[in-house]
Amino acid sequence: MDFNALTQGDILDLSIIGVYLLITLAVGSWFGRKVDSMKEDAIGNRDFATAIVVMTMIATIFGAGSTLGHSEKAFSLGITYAAANLGFPIGWWLVSRYIAPRMVRFHSQNMLSVGEMMGSLYGKPGRIITGIAATLSCTAVCGAQIAALGYVCHYLLGMPQAYSIWAACGITAFYSGFGGIRSVTATDVVQFLVLLCGLPLLCDYAVFELGGHEGYTKLFTSIPQTNMTLFPTKESFWEYFPLFFVFCLPSLLPADVQRLLMTRNTKQAVTMIRITALSSLTLLILASLLGFV
Repeated sequence: MDFNALTQGDILDLSIIGVYLLITLAVGSWFGRKVDSMKEDAIGNRDFATAIVVMTMIATIFGAGSTLGHSEKAFSLGITYAAANLGFPIGWWLVSRYIAPRMVRFHSQNMLSVGEMMGSLYGKPGRIITGIAATLSCTAVCGAQIAALGYVCHYLLGMPQAYSIWAACGITAFYSGFGGIRSVTATDVVQFLVLLCGLPLLCDYAVFELGGHEGYTKLFTSIPQTNMTLFPTKESFWEYFPLFFVFCLPSLLPADVQRLLMTRNTKQAVTMIRITALSSLTLLILASLLGFV
C-alpha cells in the first residue's frame, strides 16, 4: 500500500476501521478480566441477561462471510435466492421448538461443549469424533469470514489482504484467548450494534443514491426481469424450491451450541432462539436488498 497516495477519504476510512479494531480490543480485554476457570472461560457463569445472549447469538450467525454471501447471492440469483433464504428463520424457530427445550439435561450437568454433550450420549468415541468435526467446521467458518474481511478491505480501501487478515486475527486471538467467552460476548455486543445500525443505514444510503426519494421505485424497475421472477425457468423451480426446505432444516454449529449452553435455563434458551429467528428475517431481507442495490 502506498501511504503517500492516500486521499483524505482513504485516511478517514482507515481511521474508522482502526478505531473500531481498537475498541474491539479494549472491550474484549476489559470484560475478560478475572476469568480463572475452564467453565468461566467456556460459558461464563450463566449469568448473562437475555438481551446479551440474543446479541451474541445474532452476531455469531451474521458474520462478515454470511452477510456478504447473502448479498452476493441475491445480486447474482435475484429474488429466487432471497425467497429461499426465508427458510433460515423457520429453521431457527424449529430449533426453539424442538431442540432448545431439550437442552435442560445438559444445563443441569454443567456441560461446556458439544463434545461433552455427545460424549454423555455416545461415550468417548462420540466425544472424539464430535471434537474433530467441530474443529474442522469452526476452522472452515473462521476461514470464510477472514477471507471475506480481507477481500472487502482490499476492494474498498486498497489494503493488502494480508494486513487486514493479520490485524483482525491477531486482535481476535488475543482477547478471546485472554478472556474467553466473556471477552467474545462483549465484542459480539459491539459487533451486533454495528450491524444493527450499519446495515440499515448502508441500504438506505445506497437506495437514496440511486434516485433520491424515488430510489426504491428506481431500484425495482432497474433490476433485470429475470432477477425479479421467482422461478424464471422450469428448471429453477426444481433447483431452488428444495433449497428452501434445506434451509428450513435445524442446524447448529459448535458456536451456536455454546451460546445455548451460556443461557441460565431452558426458558432463556428458547426465548433467545425465537428472538434470533425474528431478527434473522429482518437481517436477511436487508442483506438481500443490499444485493439488489
